[in-house]
Amino acid sequence: HDATEKAAAMIYQGFVGPSYTTLSPRAGIETSMNWYVERMESPGAKSPSVLLPTPGVSSYSSLTTGPIRGMFSQAGRAFVVGGTKLYELDKLGVATSRGTVSIDNNPVTFAANGDAGGEIALTSGGKLYIFTLATDTFSGPIQDSTSTEIKATMVAHMSGYFLAFDDSTSKVMISDLNDGLTWDALQFFQRTRGGDPLKAMDVKTDEVWIWGEKTSEAWFNSGASPMPFEPISGAFFEYGIVAPFSVARVGSSFIWLARSEEGEGMVMRSSGFQPTRISTHAVEQAICSYTTITDAVSFAYQDDGHVFYVLNFPDARATWVFDETTGLWHERGTWNADL
Repeated sequence: HDATEKAAAMIYQGFVGPSYTTLSPRAGIETSMNWYVERMESPGAKSPSVLLPTPGVSSYSSLTTGPIRGMFSQAGRAFVVGGTKLYELDKLGVATSRGTVSIDNNPVTFAANGDAGGEIALTSGGKLYIFTLATDTFSGPIQDSTSTEIKATMVAHMSGYFLAFDDSTSKVMISDLNDGLTWDALQFFQRTRGGDPLKAMDVKTDEVWIWGEKTSEAWFNSGASPMPFEPISGAFFEYGIVAPFSVARVGSSFIWLARSEEGEGMVMRSSGFQPTRISTHAVEQAICSYTTITDAVSFAYQDDGHVFYVLNFPDARATWVFDETTGLWHERGTWNADL
C-alpha cells in the first residue's frame, strides 16, 4: 500500500497546487478551478497538501428587481440593493422594500456609523442615501448645507464621520459627527501630494486610503478643527489603481488591482505604507490578456480558516482568488453549455 502511494505521488508530482499557466506551456500549465490548496498541519498527515472544493451556492431570496448591486449587514440586519431598490432581508430571506435609489454601472457601497449614529449610508448612481435603523426611515439623495445634492461614488466611516468620495472631483466630503443627514458644503478634503485624479477610497482602523490613477496616499483624523483629517507623513506611494472597485480589506491590509507609471495589472497588498506584489507572473499574464480590466470588482471572506480575496472580471467572465492563508491563487467559474 505504501509503495503504491509513493508511486502515485511520483507520477502525479505537483498535482496539488495553484493555478499557474505561463506563456510557455512547457514551463507551467496548471489550472486549479474551484479547488484550493490546504496545507496539512499534522506531522502525521500522508500528504503535505490537499485540494479542497470551494463553496457552492443555494437560493436564499428572490427579489423583484435586479441585478444585485451590493449587500451589507449591521446589528443583526441584512440589506441588499437589487436594481433601483433597497431591500431588507429577514432570516427566512423575505425581502421588504426600504427605498428607491439611482442606478449606474458601479457597485453600491455601504457604511455604518454604529450605535452612536444608528445609520447606514449607501452610494448608488453617484448619489448618497441614509437609512435610519431605529425608525426604518430612508432619506436621499442627501444634500449639503447649500441644498446641493452630494455626489458620491463611494462611502466609508471613520471616527464617527461618514466620508463620501466623488471620483469626478477627487473630493472627499465629511458629514457632521454621528449624523449622516447633515453635511457642511465646506467640509471636504482633496489630495495635495499627487497630481493624478483620485479613483477610490476605503478605510481601515484609523486610516483613510485614497487611490489615484498612478499614486496613492493615506490620511488620518488628527482632531484638528475645522477639518479633522490630514495626510499621514510618509504615507504616499507610487502605485495607483486600475479598477476602482477592486479594493478589499483583508485582515489589516488592503488588496487591489494596481496601476503605476510603469504599467498595470499587478495585484498589490498593503504592508504598512509599502505596497507589495502578491500576484504571480501567470496571474498577471492572464489579467493582461483581458480586453477590459477596469471593470474588476472584489470582495473578501473567510471560510474554514482560509481568508480569500476574490477578484472578478465581468467582461472577461473570469474570477481569480488569492488565498491569504497559503499565498496561492486559484480560479472560480461555472459551466454553462449554452455559452
